[in-house]
Amino acid sequence: MTFFDEKLQVLGRLLASGQDEMSSFHLFGDSVVAAIIARLSYLSAANQPMLSRRLGLTKRQLTQVSEFMQDNLSRCVRLSELASLAGLSASQFGRAFKVSTGITPHHWHLAARIEYAKRMLEDREKSLVEIALEAGFSEQSHFTRAFTSANGISPNAWRRSRLD
Repeated sequence: MTFFDEKLQVLGRLLASGQDEMSSFHLFGDSVVAAIIARLSYLSAANQPMLSRRLGLTKRQLTQVSEFMQDNLSRCVRLSELASLAGLSASQFGRAFKVSTGITPHHWHLAARIEYAKRMLEDREKSLVEIALEAGFSEQSHFTRAFTSANGISPNAWRRSRLD
């Protein structure tokens, strides 16, 4: 681990320069060591976002997985399927996906299904039941709850607001 931090340099020089005279000033030496530990802790916390990004999926993995989910909107996609595509265990994949996107694979897939349903809602010929089933929801009521939760408006009201 090599890095340069001016504040750590100052604290280190302070500790080293006063080492001989510090025998009678234990509190000062302890305080400088505590300040060094606090600075290292601060630097470590400041580097956590970079560490988190490294724990995410590669661009290729994320693209492959998101395309797979887009291609399979109308069915339940298992976490193990996605993990297998990415070459990771299910638990590793779940964490890496959330680091990469900020949401779980389930929520990502649900949001994509709702966006797909929005496009279908523009066709007045399709009933809400047809749209719900085609978008991968088990029934219209589940679709309505998920859509309303995501958009703050029911699918039917959303359709009317867009087409009127």
